[in-house]
This record gives sequence, structure tokens and C-alpha cells, in this order.
Amino acid sequence: ADMARLNIAQIIGARGVEEFSAEKHDQAIASFTKASEINPHSRDYMFNLAQSYYAKSSKIEERFTALVAEREALTKAKKTPEAKAKADEAAKVGAELVPLLDQIVKISEKTLQVDPASESLYHLIARSYKVTGDVASDPAQQASWRNKALEVLTKKDAMPVDVTEISI
Repeated sequence: ADMARLNIAQIIGARGVEEFSAEKHDQAIASFTKASEINPHSRDYMFNLAQSYYAKSSKIEERFTALVAEREALTKAKKTPEAKAKADEAAKVGAELVPLLDQIVKISEKTLQVDPASESLYHLIARSYKVTGDVASDPAQQASWRNKALEVLTKKDAMPVDVTEISI
């Protein structure tokens, strides 16, 4: 029965990889979530789940960044009502983005328990914190999130380095 469950997880995980490759991020998220529920010890399902959330959030982040740039251009052009509309739209997109970033952090931290030497996971967490800071409207919150990102990268840099091959 256990082998059958692992095979099912493997099939679902493979489907998730195909969905991710086709940029069907919501479907990939569903597949990797299901595969990791069936086999919670698989680092790959959790890592791929974090990557799927990252890919989905990146698309939304691009929209957010574009809206902020448009707001700034409208502000410089003294088109205040239009700039306010872009700011409001950016805030809505930011509100859509933050829960995804939170998921990336939770999944990446869980995956680090299985794969503590994965630099990619530290980068995912740090980037999620940084972008959460970018979305925040309060300067103190922005600084706090950026400091959290820096702490994660500092922790990553303090990890021991494995030398596996030396050529002379």
C-alpha cells in the first residue's frame, strides 16, 4: 500500500512538472501540494511547490512594478487623480501578492528542514521578504522586511562550504 501511495505521488509530481513547464502555475501548485501531502518526506515536491508559488508571484510582481512606475510617471506629470488610481491599483495587486510570498516562505522554511544546505531556498525566502517590503506602504515596515531579507542572506553566507572537487 505504501509503495502504491508513493507511485501515485510520483505520477502527480510528474504532472506538476509538466504543468509548471507549461506555465500553468495554479495547476502545478495543486499537483505539488497533493504529491507532498501523499509523500510529505519528498524534498522535491516541496521545493517544486515553492518554485511554483514563486513563478506565480513573479507574474503578479511584474504587474505591481509596472503600476508603481506608471504612478511615478503620472505623479511627475502632475496628473494627481490618475496617479492616485494607479496607486490604488498597485495596492490591490500588492494585496494579492503578499499571501503568495508568505506561502513561499512557509514552504521554503519547511523544505530547509529536509535540505538545510539549499542556497536556492534561502534566496526564495530572502526575495519574498524583500518583495513584501517593496509592497508595504509604511517606510518602517519596508525597512523591517528588508532587514529580514538581509538576515536570511547573512545566514546563508555563514553556512559551511563543501569542497567536493579540486583541480590543479
